[in-house]
Amino acid sequence: MFSFAKKSLWQLPPDSGPPIPQQELVDEEVCPDYKSAAFYPAKPGEVLAKKFQLLVKIGWGSQSTVWLARDISSADDARHEKEIESHISRQNPEHRGRVILRTCLDDFEVTGPQGKHTCLVYEPMREPLWILQRRFVDRKLPLPIAKAYIYFLLAGLDYLHSECKVVHTDLKLGNILMSFENENILTNFIKRQQPMQYKVDGESGRTIYRCHNDFGALDGREIKNMVPKIADFGLATRLDEPSTRDGMVGEQLGIYPIQPDYYRAPEVILGCGWDFKADIWNFGVLLWNILGSKELFQQVHDTNSQYNAKLHLAEMIALLGPPPRVLLAKSKAMSEHSWPQPVMNDTGKLCNNAQEFFDGPFFNAEGGLTSTLPTFFFRNTPQQSIEGRQGQDDGYTIDVNYGTSIIKGVNPEFWVTRTQGRLFVQAWHSSGTFWRKENPTPADMIYIGLNPSDMLIQRSPSQEEEDAFAERLRLIGAQDWEDQKRKSITTRA
Repeated sequence: MFSFAKKSLWQLPPDSGPPIPQQELVDEEVCPDYKSAAFYPAKPGEVLAKKFQLLVKIGWGSQSTVWLARDISSADDARHEKEIESHISRQNPEHRGRVILRTCLDDFEVTGPQGKHTCLVYEPMREPLWILQRRFVDRKLPLPIAKAYIYFLLAGLDYLHSECKVVHTDLKLGNILMSFENENILTNFIKRQQPMQYKVDGESGRTIYRCHNDFGALDGREIKNMVPKIADFGLATRLDEPSTRDGMVGEQLGIYPIQPDYYRAPEVILGCGWDFKADIWNFGVLLWNILGSKELFQQVHDTNSQYNAKLHLAEMIALLGPPPRVLLAKSKAMSEHSWPQPVMNDTGKLCNNAQEFFDGPFFNAEGGLTSTLPTFFFRNTPQQSIEGRQGQDDGYTIDVNYGTSIIKGVNPEFWVTRTQGRLFVQAWHSSGTFWRKENPTPADMIYIGLNPSDMLIQRSPSQEEEDAFAERLRLIGAQDWEDQKRKSITTRA
């Protein structure tokens, strides 16, 4: 006969850490429209839902804090999950991409001074992808690792789209979380914890703790165990249940603005209605961050750091050419209708459609760019243009300033075109040898993630090379990965 009892509470450091000066902003206090009373006053050692003991604050957001917690119950006490993540969890568990989506394991409510707060329980993760990138030279993941991560993430998106009929809408490096390289990291993290620094909010009386999320140096020998997972489905949208209340019209189309500024798809900006393809655009642009640690579109904000759709569209056209006329026709038709519910944009304006939200219109009746585009994008001398594209009828051309672009020193004729985009895809599957290119294209550069002055096209390393390199990595640490890679498995022409 077996009996199951609750696990004993974890013994935390007995004293609080040194106080933080009252005038110093801590973590969530830097968020716009921060209101201390809206946060649950969580404290280390507190037990929530008679099941989860809070150990240490490891993160924060604009509306919540994130704590590492220990399940002190041995019972399988699963609760109803949030609708979208529950829906994701119920779909095909055999799909290879299911494990790449990080959904909540449990949820419950706690009552604070200002009312109830919803708590979501997740598998703990080591860090977001952008922090992992910082561990490598020039913040660039080694290509074999980056390619593996991209494969995993695409499998996750395939599950999300094909099985769940869900659009994530918020793909970015911060929403790709990395698993731990081994199971001892968390245990050691807790064992070496010191009392957390804190301050007391003078208005609400809530204790604000400084988050501790340094899990220590990466174990280079076990990087292969780390898996990226797509997280944060707070803005995700189901397209299998069309509803004007949820911003969908017709057959499985979303209509309200979505996506982070740098990754916003053209159909979203133009208000044409969006579906799963918006995620694919988002992910395609995100590849530049994964491989090159820079944004593909770098001029999407104005001098006041506000998103500027006109700048964004101009840069898209400079890179890819003018948008298809069918897209412009859809945009024009949709601009004649209002959303079911108006939405406020970043300037505080209540908007009834995408044209109002993003400060359009952007194109004239002939499909050319309107004169409302910023004047610094236009020049009367096409030959001076880095990538000239026909704009208005008077022959102006778009001249995007790429002086701060990631492509430095690349001749103008090598800017991305549709042909070079296809070459990029072909290069992705290349199995040739290493060689130096005298005039690398941007597609080449993004493929390998190196500077044009040191351009290499890479083949897949052999198993012997990977094993030898893994041993070197164990000895020298991940920070020297790039240098050792060049020395150990690179031959130069």
